[in-house]
Amino acid sequence: MRRSSLRLRLLGGAAVAVFAALALCWAGLSWLFHRHVEEREAVALTHVAERLAADVSLDAGGKPLIATLPADPRFDTLASGYYWQVTGPGGTAQSASLWDQNLTVPQVGGDRWSRATTAGPFGHSLFMVAHGSAGP
Repeated sequence: MRRSSLRLRLLGGAAVAVFAALALCWAGLSWLFHRHVEEREAVALTHVAERLAADVSLDAGGKPLIATLPADPRFDTLASGYYWQVTGPGGTAQSASLWDQNLTVPQVGGDRWSRATTAGPFGHSLFMVAHGSAGP
C-alpha cells in the first residue's frame, strides 16, 4: 500500500477520532463521578452536622456543650479524617479525633450550610460543611 492511500488516511483518522472520543468520555465521566461523590459526602456530613447542632447548648461561660455525641466511631479515632467542631463565644467543643488540633473554618455567610475544601489537621486536605453563623 502506498503511504498516501485513501484507506490508510481514513484508518489513521478513524483511530485518532476514536482515541479522542475515549479521552473525552474518560474526562467527562471522571468529572461526573467526582461531583457525585462530593455531593453524596456533603449530604451525609450535613446530616451529621444538623443532628449535632440540634444538641448544642451553651454553659454559663458561653462554651458549647453537646448533649449527644455522634455514634460514628470514626469521630473517636485520632486523625481519622472525620471531625466535628462547634465554636461558641466562650470556647470550642470538638471530636476526640481532633485531639489537640483545631479546624480552620472559612467565613461563610447566610443561614445555610456551605461546603469548602480547606487545609485540615495533621497536614491533610479536608472537605467540610459549615453553617452560616460559623466563623474563623
